[in-house]
Amino acid sequence: YLFFIERIQPAGSQLNQYMYKLQPTLNALQASPYLSEAFKDYLTERELEFRQYREVMAEHIGLWQHFLGRCNLSPQAG
Repeated sequence: YLFFIERIQPAGSQLNQYMYKLQPTLNALQASPYLSEAFKDYLTERELEFRQYREVMAEHIGLWQHFLGRCNLSPQAG
């Protein structure tokens, strides 16, 4: 779990920041009448993958919090 806290969570946080910064640009690209539908479909797929990633991360964190809570432990970075 500490590996997750120290390594994976910071990388996930950075990914989230990039995606949130890109979102207005991606929305504008989706709305553009000049881009092909195939490219817009590609962007839609990436957005769906990002949503799935967020859901899986939230589930993973929730499972660990539940497990550690049952053991009366709290996660702490070393």
